[in-house]
This record gives sequence, structure tokens and C-alpha cells, in this order.
Amino acid sequence: MTKNPTITLAMIAGGQTPLLKKNVEQSIARAINSAKSIIDEIIVIDTGCTKRTVATAKKYGATVLNRKWEGFSVARNQSIKASHSDWVLILDTDEELDSETVNLIPKAVKQAPSDVVCFWLHLFNVLPDGKTTFILHPRLFRREGLSYGGVVHNQPTYKNKPIETCKTQELQARLIHYGYGETPEIMAEKHERRHSMVKAWAESEPNNFMAQCYLVQTMAASRKMDEEAIKLGYSAIDMARKQNIQPKYLNRLHYDMLACLIRMGRADEILTLANQCLEFSPDYPDPHFFKIWAHGNKGQWNDVCSSAISYFEAHARAAQNTLGQTTENLTFERQSEALQMWIAAAKQCKSECACAHKEAA
Repeated sequence: MTKNPTITLAMIAGGQTPLLKKNVEQSIARAINSAKSIIDEIIVIDTGCTKRTVATAKKYGATVLNRKWEGFSVARNQSIKASHSDWVLILDTDEELDSETVNLIPKAVKQAPSDVVCFWLHLFNVLPDGKTTFILHPRLFRREGLSYGGVVHNQPTYKNKPIETCKTQELQARLIHYGYGETPEIMAEKHERRHSMVKAWAESEPNNFMAQCYLVQTMAASRKMDEEAIKLGYSAIDMARKQNIQPKYLNRLHYDMLACLIRMGRADEILTLANQCLEFSPDYPDPHFFKIWAHGNKGQWNDVCSSAISYFEAHARAAQNTLGQTTENLTFERQSEALQMWIAAAKQCKSECACAHKEAA
């Protein structure tokens, strides 16, 4: 009888401030509990968590290894090195696996072709208003050959090759991330920590396109540095052209810049930037959403309607081709807003048409 492949749950638990440590303490049980029924081993890298967090992890049978904080990729690699299973499942303490789809994971590794080294899970980010964004995320890997690299946003590689270039499959198992929907106090501390790390990275590597992109992202997230984010964003776009960066890596950069522009009410600039993004990513829904708003701001009602149609068509294509959707769909649950703007524009078009008929009569 063939032995079922084994799975290790690999986690990092820490926190650089008392508030963040307390947050990890409260969430780690939820994370482990969501996966306990399908895993064979739990490895937790303790980079500075509370005694209660360690006790909670050990209660679930975890091996907890205390390690000095040297960055996300180092901690990830430490957890992989300590693992003994055939596959490794990466989970953060502010996440949980969906109970209705978690059993797809052991089935997937049991049936995986020998050349498949990774599965992409459906990751849903919960926002403060309760809405979610969606992206496919690589989280389930063959252990041998797996490693992580990167200063802030650690990226998985398999036998030193980017995971995107390896044989992978999509898995319908859902992963819920609560880290973007914490209390304002926790979010402020998280942002400050993240921004300082990304800024240091970008300053140390001024020609690193991804470092500049992530800095734009943290600036935009603060909602207090919009002008600086837009300026740096245009510089990053110019860098991408000179370095021949693949267009798919520009999508999130454009989203963050468009988010800044909409807060500043710069409709014309939104239309220009959104159209530029759609030239190389025609199936990316988010730029269409910003075009709907910009045309509405300018009173261009017919253009609102055409942009809304394009927006919903792009969403439909994305739903049919999720494996190509490695850019986060940040307007995933804003379709109702787009529909409302479309309906309002259609009424305006009808009203203007009626007025025109009256004047002609």
C-alpha cells in the first residue's frame, strides 16, 4: 500500500512591539487549529513571541525553535530546514485555512504528478470594512529544494529557480488573511514597521525595481504620502522600461498610484495611467474600476457605461483564468460600487437623451 505524502505546517511567530506580540498570541491558535486535521508536523520559528504564544503552539504539538530575527526569508528557511515531511504548508499566524476546502490539500499532494512542486491557494485578504481582495498565492511546496529569498516580501524558489518558472498547479483550497483588517492601533504599528524595512531596502538598492514598487505600496497605504508615492511610482515605471521588467510586475504599482490619484481627484491623470496599464494587462480588472470613477468625475456618462462593461468582462475573464491571476484583485468586492456608478451614468445618459429630444422638437 502506498504511503500518503506527509505535510509540515511551517510558521513564523514573533512581533517587534508588545502590541504586535499580543496580537500573535491571540491569533496563533486559530491558525494552527485550521490546519491540524491535515498535517503531520508543526514547526514554529519563535523570533520574539510571548511565553503564552509558545505554550499555545506546544499545546498543539508544535516544535518551537527560538531564533534571532534576521528577516522573513531567513526565518522561513529555518522552518523548512527543521521540517521532515514530504510537503511544506506555509501559514502565517494571522491567517486560517477555510474549513470547507482544507481537505483538498491532502488530496492534492496525494495525487500530485511527480513534476509538480507547488500548489497555489486562493488567498482572500480581509479589509477593515469587511470586504476582501483576492489573489492566488504559492503556499504548498515539495520540501526538498524549497527555499525563500528577499528582504521584506520573501519569495519562494525551488532548486534556486523562481516558483513561477516551475511546474505548479492551482488548488481551490481557500486561505483567509486577517492581517489587513486589524484594529487601527495594530495596523499603525504594522505599517510603521513595514515602511521602515521597505524604505531601508529601497535606499540600499536604488536600482531594484521591486524595492521601489514596495516602497510606493507602503506610501500609498499610509494615505498621507500620496504625492510622494505618485512621484516615486513614475520613476519606477521609467526604471521598468529601462530594465525590461515583465509587464505583470507593473500591475500592483499602477494600482497604488491610481489609488493615490483618486484620493487627490486627478481624473485626467487616472485615465492616462489606467490606459497605460491596460495596454500590457488587458485582463486586469482594477484599472477599469478607476476609469469608471474618472469618467464619472468628468461627467462623461457614456464612457462610464463602456468602462463598466469592460470592468465586468475583465472580472469574468479573471474568474475563468485564475492561474494567470498572480496580481492581487483589489476591487474584487467593489463590483457593487461599479454597478451603482454604471446605473447612475445610464440614468444620466437617458436624461440627456430625453432633453436632446425635447430641444429638437
